[in-house]
Amino acid sequence: MATRRRANGEGAIYWNEARQRYEGLLDLGRSADGRRRRRKVTGRDRGEVARRLSELRQQLATGQPVGAGALTVGELLERWITDVAPGRVEPGTVASYRWAVDHLVEGLGGHRLVRLTPEDVEAFLAARTDTLGRASLVRLRAVLGQAIRWAEKRGHVARNVAALADLPVAARAASTGRATTVDEAHRLLDAISGHRHEALWLVQLTGGLRPGEAAALRWPDVDLANGVVHVRSSLRWTDGRPHLAEPKTPRSRRSLVLAPATVAVLRAHRSRQSAERLAAGPRWSTEWPDLVFTAELGTPLDPANLRRALARVASQAGLDGLRPYDLRHSAASLLAASGVPLERVADVLGHDGLRMARLVYVHALSPSIDDAAAPMEALLRHRPTATDPP
Repeated sequence: MATRRRANGEGAIYWNEARQRYEGLLDLGRSADGRRRRRKVTGRDRGEVARRLSELRQQLATGQPVGAGALTVGELLERWITDVAPGRVEPGTVASYRWAVDHLVEGLGGHRLVRLTPEDVEAFLAARTDTLGRASLVRLRAVLGQAIRWAEKRGHVARNVAALADLPVAARAASTGRATTVDEAHRLLDAISGHRHEALWLVQLTGGLRPGEAAALRWPDVDLANGVVHVRSSLRWTDGRPHLAEPKTPRSRRSLVLAPATVAVLRAHRSRQSAERLAAGPRWSTEWPDLVFTAELGTPLDPANLRRALARVASQAGLDGLRPYDLRHSAASLLAASGVPLERVADVLGHDGLRMARLVYVHALSPSIDDAAAPMEALLRHRPTATDPP
């Protein structure tokens, strides 16, 4: 039989001999049908039960649904990523949230939501400074904040502790990307020459395409006769499966005139791809029939494999750590170094920003953006050779 042990002001707290735990009861009043409602809480010691009863009383006093205190951070995050986020953002964004949710559930999932403190969040972030950069830590805090904000609006918590948490001082600065010099670009061009992905990397380097934009190109988007490429979509991966999506911003939809040397490499690439398709026969993917850049059997290229492949080739050119997105940074740097005005560089890259009103409607004013063609042709044509003077 349970033996009641009550201290002054604690309410109904008692020791349950059978369960070897303290228990507490809070009277919630009567329901609409006249039945008395009570809420039981348990704990390892009297103080824990007293704290939980106090939380329940606070929920009653502030109009919050009693019982929200039982909700864990992990349960909130899983409910939010499953039921809330998909209706608010694109599938690709939900996938990026999923990465953050997995980290958050691992580190904070067992905490009761109402008892989570800013210090808990700060300790969680600090424990990950050795493996994650500042941008990743910011994303973790932001995703947690979005989920808690949703819970706050529904009365499950009184404040958003993620918004109150500070980033660790030791957080590594976010990477700003790398841009090659002209000399480094020449070395890279020599290293990728003849590589299966030469055309892909050359389009990114000379056209400034994002990796997803280049991977999404289809042959109807490429006008080899006129040397123009139309950026109309982006290849994204959700739950391990690729799909075509809208470009990052409305300004990302653009048409670019390519350097003639890039067009020549694309022609050679198309001939090689036709030979691969013929050799593969029925094994060639019918789901992606007109992708410009594919794996050996016509399927979309895996981003992780591309990163590794570029890293290996770039290392041969003395450019350790070069990433696919760095080719886009390099395009911007090389164009600016060639004297192309920054607002026209923004045109080429599909950036929002300078002269916004004109840039948003640039496609209606000009069928194709040709600012990159001449500078990049000069880069490709005037590469130093072994006979050039130092």
